[in-house]
Amino acid sequence: MWLRFGLADIMLNTQYDSNERPAQPPEKRSKGVVFYIGCSDVELAYQELTGRGLRAERPEVATYGLKLFSVEDPDGYTVVFQEVR
Repeated sequence: MWLRFGLADIMLNTQYDSNERPAQPPEKRSKGVVFYIGCSDVELAYQELTGRGLRAERPEVATYGLKLFSVEDPDGYTVVFQEVR
């Protein structure tokens, strides 16, 4: 999936192209890695991305005060979109 928002581009993709997938799927990767993407308006980012088909829970304010939402990419990594104030 290719995501474009303003001047930022991110590609989310599986580990293998469809013609290169092994017969047995690899073990799911550790959830110890999280990618954080800063947004000036996380609500607008949420609307734009979900409007393009991304499935995500609505943004919430975390206990440390930042408004954010997160998704899991095709390989199981967590991607967090958070509002930078």
